[in-house]
Amino acid sequence: MKLRDALPQLLGKRICGAVVTQGGRSPRMQVFLVFDDDTWYEFYSDEAIHGIGGLNRGNIEHVRRYMPDQSIIFDCDVDGMYFTYELTLDADPT
Repeated sequence: MKLRDALPQLLGKRICGAVVTQGGRSPRMQVFLVFDDDTWYEFYSDEAIHGIGGLNRGNIEHVRRYMPDQSIIFDCDVDGMYFTYELTLDADPT
């Protein structure tokens, strides 16, 4: 699944935290957006950034423990950020 498939699940969600990890195995880098309803979304990359096909259940503590062999290089709890996305219907779906 692609990020485009997950967009209906993401729209209107309130971001309450973010975690960025990196490590020596695939995926080499991950960005987790944690939402205030105890769900999170993951972008991952070895080279180009990718998104998973849907939300996962858990809060920021779950994300911090998700890949114990990866090093957290950025981590924050935030208040008041919202995820928005403008869908372009003629965009390349890949």
